[in-house]
Amino acid sequence: MKRLPVTLAAVALAISASATGGAQTPTPALDTITAGGTVQQRVKAPKVKTQKTIAAAVRAAQDAALPAALERARLQATRIAALTGVTLGAVTSVTEQNYGFFSGPYCRVVRKPIVRRGEDGRRRVVGRGPRRKVCSVPPFIYESVSVTYRIVPAT
Repeated sequence: MKRLPVTLAAVALAISASATGGAQTPTPALDTITAGGTVQQRVKAPKVKTQKTIAAAVRAAQDAALPAALERARLQATRIAALTGVTLGAVTSVTEQNYGFFSGPYCRVVRKPIVRRGEDGRRRVVGRGPRRKVCSVPPFIYESVSVTYRIVPAT
């Protein structure tokens, strides 16, 4: 029975705080346009495949894709601005996200299982082969940006 009055008091306090202007969440800006751009970039495989060389090749692909992704976002924002009758102003924020097939270690040690058929005809793992290092290069990465522009009303 004591929980009900405490809960009602907490709800009443939250409503009064929001009505008086305390701790309100900000409303999104109405004078901005946010547009996104995504680019797929091929990763050039290095001649010597190590963790460092593959990571450097992935970073180089990301660096090459970023300007193209920003350009695509600007073109989309320009189209939106033209359709709404405003012009683009300065950039207010940029959010970047890059991703590919995998982001874990590019090189790892593997052991192939040795499989034999038992007397019952079922396949069973009876051991492991020798250890060997395997390095995988992602074929491409994606670079994605979200750019927010200020808008200037048409006069």
